[in-house]
Amino acid sequence: MLFSSTLKTMIKTLDQMGCEQGTDRASSGLHDYLRKGYEPILAPFRHEPIVLLEMGVLGGAGIRMWNEYFDNPLARIVGIDIQDYGGVIPKNSRVSVKYGSQSDPVFLATLPPTFDIIIDDAGHFAHDQILSYGMLWSRVRAGGWYIIEDLHTAHSSQHCNGSLTITQFIGGIITNMQDHNGPAGMAKLTPDDQIEQIVIRKGIAFIEKRLIQ
Repeated sequence: MLFSSTLKTMIKTLDQMGCEQGTDRASSGLHDYLRKGYEPILAPFRHEPIVLLEMGVLGGAGIRMWNEYFDNPLARIVGIDIQDYGGVIPKNSRVSVKYGSQSDPVFLATLPPTFDIIIDDAGHFAHDQILSYGMLWSRVRAGGWYIIEDLHTAHSSQHCNGSLTITQFIGGIITNMQDHNGPAGMAKLTPDDQIEQIVIRKGIAFIEKRLIQ
């Protein structure tokens, strides 16, 4: 019992790692996404050979956190950003960072073909967020997650640069996923019918792809 308790105290939580690395997702940062958002959802993947894409690397705090949290030797952590903002990126074969736009289909085609987890923490411009989702949702594996951060930017005129805000877009996804063969009489499956669930927390949306298609 003593050994078990000691071992439990030695295993860091995702939030502890986030605090140590200085990501604003941690409880010590601006958003506090990790404790009640990310960790319960991503815990089943912790020791698996996952492939994760983080859009929006900035100084590398998130990449360093994911590199520590997902400890399987075969796991891959891929980061992209519009430019190199400096910072510290882990130097190992599991981590790679590439530079290009999240809404550039040619650039996105250079990334791995499938992902277990995609995180959009890039520019937060609604137009780019919507384009990214449209191009990358099909590349999420069954049982995986597409995550969109910082939904509060829907209230920022700077970031609302399209016909929809990001929260309006997600609202449309929710409507479509509930309406298959319903009042709108949809005749065929759409990408939104692949969704198992959408978890909305303050500032963040987690979209899970259904295991059985």
